[in-house]
Parts: sequence; C-alpha cells; structure tokens
Amino acid sequence: MNAIRKMTFITRLVHAAALLTAAAFSSIASAQLQSVFEIAPAIAGPGIERQISVTVPAAVGCLPNGRVVSSIDTARKRTLTISLDMPLPANVPGLIVCTGALIFHKVTVNYTPQEEGDLRLLAVGNVGSFYGEALLRTRADVSKRSQYDLTGMWYDPATNGSGVTFVHGATKNDQVFGTWYVYDNAGNPRWYTIQNVQWNTGGMEAQGQLYETRANSIVCVPPYTGCPVALALASAAGVVSIVMQGPNSARITAVSAGGTMTSNLIRSIF
Repeated sequence: MNAIRKMTFITRLVHAAALLTAAAFSSIASAQLQSVFEIAPAIAGPGIERQISVTVPAAVGCLPNGRVVSSIDTARKRTLTISLDMPLPANVPGLIVCTGALIFHKVTVNYTPQEEGDLRLLAVGNVGSFYGEALLRTRADVSKRSQYDLTGMWYDPATNGSGVTFVHGATKNDQVFGTWYVYDNAGNPRWYTIQNVQWNTGGMEAQGQLYETRANSIVCVPPYTGCPVALALASAAGVVSIVMQGPNSARITAVSAGGTMTSNLIRSIF
C-alpha cells in the first residue's frame, strides 16, 4: 500500500511539473513576442497559395509542428486557426517535459484563400498557449474591396460629442452600416443612418446613401424625453462619401440639395 501511495505521489508531482512547464512556456511566448507572423506573398489574389510563418520561443526538446486546424465563419469575421503542436511523449499522455535551451523556432504552413477579403489568423498551442494574431489579406489585381475595417466608434476632435458608429463586414461581404450622431438647430440630438455603401477601385473611397428616420408621436416615461419606438418613416437625406486616410482616420461628407456636412474622423481605440 505504501508503495502504491508513493507511486501516486510521484505521478502527481510529475504532472504538476508538466503543468508548470506548460504554463511557463505559455507565459514566455505571450510576454516576449509582439509580431510573430510572416506572410508571403503579403497580399495576393484568390487561388494563390500563401506561406504563413509563425516564430515562437521553444525549448529545443519541445519544438512545435504547425498545422491549419479550422476556418470558421462568424457573424462578421472569418477566422483561420493555426495550431502549433508540441510533441507529447507516447508513454505518458498529456505529459510535457521540455528540455534544452530556449530558441526562436519558425513554423510554416501553407494556405490558399479562395475569395477576396481579410482573414483573421490565430496561432494557438495544444497546451493552451496563445501566440498572436494577424490578418491575411486577399485582393485581386483590380479590386473594389475595402482596405480597412471600419467597424468601431469614430469622432471628430473638433466636434467631440458627435460621431459615427460603423459596422463593417470587412472579412465577409464588405457591406457597411453606419449611424451618424449629430445635433439639430435647436441643439437636440439627431442621427442619420449610412447604407448601401459601395467601394471604389483601390478600396480607399466609398459612396453611400444617407437616410433620416422618424417615428410617430409618443409619450415617453418621465424623466426621459426619448424612448424606443418603432420606425414610421425613412427618407433619403443625401449622398455620403467616405475617404479613408489610414486605418484609424477618415473624412466623411454628406451632400444634399440643401448643403454639405463634413467630419474629419479618428477611430476611438479602447
């Protein structure tokens, strides 16, 4: 009985050491690496094979192998997961004991996108490590895909308190929906929606329609003067132009028969 207890205790110690080793490996990878991806060619058209390399710190005795695990479509983004698998000893499943010096090890996988758009790349390990993420960009030679994902909150520092919120299917159908928050002549808050956005060749400029929405009269519960209510009318309020100046800056202009409205936007980064 004592021998069995002793062996059980030793086994637990070994497994605890393995878990600590895996945790330490994960911490080193997360702390030391900022940019771990290399993609060649950096941008290419659909149907062209791409080499995706991830460089990670690894002990000589535990150099990981890379494989493409899955490509997942979510509501707004497409994600490609690359697994960096550390070898597991066959005689003790789940046990990882890494020996040798820590080196930077490059793992390369091949992947061929079949359509234009951006693909979010995630590199993960089979021991719970997260190594980083990058963007795989696929563009035809003459493309009208957007160059940047607009999704997020934007504002003009000169008119702080107004702003635009975009939802953009940049990695999927490239459709854009925006809400432009402004104020009327009496200082009351108003908003317009931006719809039917079409990108120009090069993906840095787009045009869409500006709509104004209204509801039927309603008495809201005090002290609120505004409350949720069903839409009663949506009317065209002009044409919108979006000019991207970089990933985090843009100029938006609305033009109607009555005049022009412009904001120089920067992205709110949290």
